[in-house]
Amino acid sequence: MRFRETHLVGNRTHPFVTEPKMPQSTDDNSQSGNTTGGGESRIAPPHSDEHVPRDDAKVFQQLVENFGGVLRLEDLSAQETLYVGPGFETVFGHRRQTLMGAPHDRWNMVHPEDRERVVQSYVHNAERGTYDEEFRIIRGDGQTAWIRDRAFPIRDTNGRVYRLVGISEDISARKRAEERSRHHLEEVALAGQLSAMGELVACIAHQITQPLHAIANFAGACKNSLANFPDTSLKDTNRWVAEIDVQVRRADSILSQLRDAVPKRPPEHTLLNLNRLALDTVDHLELEIRNRQVRVRLNLAPQQPVVTADRVQIQQVLLNLLRNAFDAVETVSTDRRRVTLSVERFDDRVRVQVRDQGPGFGDIKSSQLFEPFFSTKQDGIGMGLAVSKSVIQAHHGQICAAWDGTHGPPFEFDLPSRSQE
Repeated sequence: MRFRETHLVGNRTHPFVTEPKMPQSTDDNSQSGNTTGGGESRIAPPHSDEHVPRDDAKVFQQLVENFGGVLRLEDLSAQETLYVGPGFETVFGHRRQTLMGAPHDRWNMVHPEDRERVVQSYVHNAERGTYDEEFRIIRGDGQTAWIRDRAFPIRDTNGRVYRLVGISEDISARKRAEERSRHHLEEVALAGQLSAMGELVACIAHQITQPLHAIANFAGACKNSLANFPDTSLKDTNRWVAEIDVQVRRADSILSQLRDAVPKRPPEHTLLNLNRLALDTVDHLELEIRNRQVRVRLNLAPQQPVVTADRVQIQQVLLNLLRNAFDAVETVSTDRRRVTLSVERFDDRVRVQVRDQGPGFGDIKSSQLFEPFFSTKQDGIGMGLAVSKSVIQAHHGQICAAWDGTHGPPFEFDLPSRSQE
């Protein structure tokens, strides 16, 4: 079984390591001809330390020139920029000289909608080493780009901050990927909302239609009974009973129209690899996983877990189960916010399971969780799992929650497997 754990929590580390400076040899006999102090001649091996540059300035220059982002050094007392890496021209689209000597000029490059937030964060957090912001910039060519900007302090021997090192990196590609994921999730959510709406209307119609039919039957019985009494004083009563029958039939007609008015997306059944669907779903949720500080572990089936199913509908079920798991672990400590998503193929079925480390549901029966309008959330309408159950059953599968009393119950569903041709 394949394992992949998505860690999206924890402290970020700086991409720099300070190493002690190597002392230069002062031995008069140390020449470029590679001799030892005793005068014995030797040939240095190709990868000897004698071929490593000893000039820290040159090492630093090689480092920053090959650094993928933009490195800058600011002097706080003089309020000037001492150094700007060559990557600045690629990322910001301006010449480096634009920033030299005037560190605050770079705020003019920040998108106006982000500028105030970023400047305030820099002022309050840069010297503490906690400045870390993502924002838009207007490049020199007029294009908009996203960057992640960080800063950390350099202190003198007295602990006073006298310089700041800043690091900027272009994250436009990641932001575009996040936007694509967000758009995809919105499409899946819309399909889920339509399914929930249809399920909701069908459930309400079913619940209301039954008493309406009973009312109609009793109204008919009253009408037949009153017809045997010639007393004219019951004339109005006959008319009222007839009106009850008319209004009941009108209500039933309205419910039928409401059912027909709900948009229905016809299912598109294709061969679907549930390993790939699990990976794609977690990738789409990456930003949400990071923001909610959850660790997601993927256990994928070694065999190809292929089913015939509607991708959008099955992904909506998976999203619903994962987000329920994220909600369940919000109340526990960060180190316990773990969710495991497993895919397993056995015999002629494929099983997908979502397990969390949450507190569980107490004395609530697992069967109740799938009933319409039942929810353990204060603001929930209780349709998510009901819709998921309908979707899985429509695919000739089963869905359930099996709680062993330790942590949150593992929710799992299985579908008939298909050979991948």
